[in-house]
Amino acid sequence: MSTPETFVDWRNSRWFKPVAGLSFLIALVLLSALLIPRLIDLESSRGAIVAQIERQLDRRVTLGQLSLRLLPSIEVRAGAVTIADDPGFPAGDFITAKAVRLQVGLWSLLRGSPQLRGIELEEPTVRLIRTKRETTARWNWESLKPLRETASTADAPPLNLVVRGGRFTLIDQLAEPLVESTLSGIDIRLDGFSPQRSFGYAVTLNMPESDGQRGGRLEFEGRMGPIVASELTRTPIEAQLKMERVELAALEALAGLTRSGQSGLLTLRLDLAGNLAQSLSAKGSLKAEDLRLVEGVAPSRSPFEASFDIAISVLTGSKGAGELDLRIRQGELAIGQTRVSLNGHIGRVPIVPTAGSTPVIDLSITGQGVSLESLLESANAFGFGSALSGSASGAPIGAGGAAGAKAAGSADITLRVQSDGSAVGLPAFDGQVLIRGLRFESATLPQAVEVSQLTIVSTPQAITVAPFRTSLGSGSALEISRLVLSDYRQEPRLQLDAGTRDARIEDLLKMAEFFQGQARGVSPHLTGSGRITLNASIEAKLPPAPASPVLISLRGGGKITGATLRTGELTRSIQVSNADLTFSGDSARLDNIAATLDSAALSGWIAIRDLNKPGPSALNFDLRASKLIASELESLNGAKSSPSGNGPSLTADGQITIGQLVLENMTLENVQARVALRNGVVTLDPLTLALCGGSYRGLVRLDQRAASPGLALKGRLSGVDVNQLLSSGGKKSMIYGRLDGSIDVSSRSAGNKATDLLDTLLGTGQIQISDGKLTSFDLMKQLETIGRLVNLPTGGAATAFRSLRTNLTFEQGRMRTDAVQMVMTDLSANGDGQLRFGEPGTMEYSILARLSPTLTKRVLSGVGGQSLSTTGDDPRSGSLGRVLGSFFVEKDSLVIPLKISGPLTGPTFGLDTVILRQRATKSFMDNLLQKIPGQQKIPGPTGQKGNEGATGDQTRPEPDVTPQKKQPTAEDAIRGIFDRLKKKKPED
Repeated sequence: MSTPETFVDWRNSRWFKPVAGLSFLIALVLLSALLIPRLIDLESSRGAIVAQIERQLDRRVTLGQLSLRLLPSIEVRAGAVTIADDPGFPAGDFITAKAVRLQVGLWSLLRGSPQLRGIELEEPTVRLIRTKRETTARWNWESLKPLRETASTADAPPLNLVVRGGRFTLIDQLAEPLVESTLSGIDIRLDGFSPQRSFGYAVTLNMPESDGQRGGRLEFEGRMGPIVASELTRTPIEAQLKMERVELAALEALAGLTRSGQSGLLTLRLDLAGNLAQSLSAKGSLKAEDLRLVEGVAPSRSPFEASFDIAISVLTGSKGAGELDLRIRQGELAIGQTRVSLNGHIGRVPIVPTAGSTPVIDLSITGQGVSLESLLESANAFGFGSALSGSASGAPIGAGGAAGAKAAGSADITLRVQSDGSAVGLPAFDGQVLIRGLRFESATLPQAVEVSQLTIVSTPQAITVAPFRTSLGSGSALEISRLVLSDYRQEPRLQLDAGTRDARIEDLLKMAEFFQGQARGVSPHLTGSGRITLNASIEAKLPPAPASPVLISLRGGGKITGATLRTGELTRSIQVSNADLTFSGDSARLDNIAATLDSAALSGWIAIRDLNKPGPSALNFDLRASKLIASELESLNGAKSSPSGNGPSLTADGQITIGQLVLENMTLENVQARVALRNGVVTLDPLTLALCGGSYRGLVRLDQRAASPGLALKGRLSGVDVNQLLSSGGKKSMIYGRLDGSIDVSSRSAGNKATDLLDTLLGTGQIQISDGKLTSFDLMKQLETIGRLVNLPTGGAATAFRSLRTNLTFEQGRMRTDAVQMVMTDLSANGDGQLRFGEPGTMEYSILARLSPTLTKRVLSGVGGQSLSTTGDDPRSGSLGRVLGSFFVEKDSLVIPLKISGPLTGPTFGLDTVILRQRATKSFMDNLLQKIPGQQKIPGPTGQKGNEGATGDQTRPEPDVTPQKKQPTAEDAIRGIFDRLKKKKPED
């Protein structure tokens, strides 16, 4: 417990006065912090504060509720703030913030005229808009008063500006389509900002996320000013820029650019000093990891590093936009073990990239012992992978790359690269590249290409490679006597003279595939093996775009022996024991071919045309084969086109001669045809062949574009064994004889069976079968049974005929036969009908069977002893009429109307009641007319279908003396009969 003596001692100590003074000061400050806010009326100062801010910015400002805080510094806090946008831009606020802190002088507050010293915005939202004002592109921030050089701002006191957690939205209304991007997490600090003097600044921002990954952070600090508002590029600037593993896509988003597919992590250290209008010195270093400048390729495993000393200035471009001019005083690029020095000039680089903008380039590049392995790996990341690897799709190379391209060796480089900035063409290269110990591997090459030394000399007109020799594979060597790429800047043309002796075909084809890439090469989709001797000169016009075709011109020739070749259009390979090869223009030709395809031995020639055109090549040929088996050829053309004709298909024209063509159940001999193949349609026209003891001449068309193949035939048949022909489908035919005729039919078969083809058959034809027979019935026997006739020559099991003639009409599943005429011994038949295909096949026929006069007499002589020669009575009267029933006689021949129907193998026969009814009506009318006084028989109807000619006993009526007298009708005849019956006496 303290005593008075202790307190006296403490008062006399050296610490008493300082502690007492500090305590008093603290008490005074606390008392002031409590009392002064009560003494100051902030609302009365609101107008002065707002007016001062509006004078500083020249924008309308609104503040929320105000509060004063003295500790730790004197601040006026507003609950919310809005700063209006330039009136010439779309309606809205330039800045909105949830809170704002204003630094003001205490005594100025007490005097009621607050002096603003600083502004701190918390989490503001800022809209930055670019649009067109009159004829000039303008930003909405350009009209802020501190950025305008006016007398009123000359005496403005310095202002501290702080932004914490800002959110900036960039809207470019001049871009098409409109570009809008948002940046958040931005912190800005301006120390003593005044347009008229130098001030410090610091900017940090979080880069936009890319694919869910953080974009990194960018820091920018230094000093700037005074601001030259009339020409901002003259404003002095000192800055240190830092980026730590910032995603390249985030920088694109920061600049408001559309996503390009480029990626990589960038680390940058950059010191800037000067001004853009005169010269801005930029020194520093850049490191890019996992760099990829083309979408869809693998990033580079080796980091890309650069150190530089560059002078930068801004110029006004030809289109009024700002452009950068870069002068590289010192630069070094490193990719893995590859290091290259460069210096020179790059001009006309647009600040805002635009379509078609091309910089002016004049650079000197030197490098000693440059590693080709690192250079090739990075080439893929920079977009040259497909060209270097031979990949048709631009697949990744290097580790894990689909093309698997690798390179080893070193190069000494001395090059000057120049470009005048024209929108087309590559830069001009002038200098030399010397490569030592080159070893290049790719999945598309049979083995590594090795060259001990390769010298490449470049001028602005051409790139020339000195002659060299390399191996293509085991036992295959390639001599390159000329390799020149001329006019490479705009219309590149490749000239290549190469030769090889007794090389492997597979090695040569893989090399061709490697060089063709996405374009066309020597042969489409061609693979094979064997040996080839070749000397060729190739001139190729290279395309401006990678996907465009290469235009090739070839000269030279060679010889193929012991080869196996296969194309994408054929499902099976061709064995070539010998072929002489020649090249001319965009065509290749094989002569003196000795080859086999399955069991077929082939000879003749084949020419491949139009190698420069997109799609499959065109073939011409004249081939001979001793024997072909159809079942082996059915799936030979494996690249069927789509129904629209847009799909891939082989195009061919030629002549073919086949000794024997073996079908499923038939052998065709001496086949000769002109063949045309277009979009999956094979046409043989003219086609001649021998079949079934006869011949066919005409055309055959096979359409393989749809799932159900189509078949069309048009031609003439001569002397064909009809039974053998119809039995070729596997089912025994019931018709024999020799067939002659013509046919024009088509079918869309839904299957592979003959019945499937018949069900869709359409068309017409005419046939005549000579010296034949029908084995399914005996027509004479059927007539004997139906008519109860005697003395007919029956007893056989078939119907033999001398000729059978008819017209054919095919209608999807049935065959109509019109004007059927069959001639037999002592019998003829004519009529109409149809056959229906299927299982079983059926027939429906209406015919008139006509016995010869001799056979008619013999038949009638056996009926009650009467005959046409011994009686003048109507043969239908008396006992003869009772036997004949409804049959009738025409021109001394007995005519029997028949109806035939049922299965082809055993049809049923009966009288044709329709014809019998017509005949009975006619006979009744004849009898009535005979009863009419003064009338004779009236001719009956003639020209009935299948009943040519009128009856022999019909006569015309006697002529009437009165010209106006009408010919009596049937009705008149019946009325006359009844009149006569009324006049008769009862005894009559």
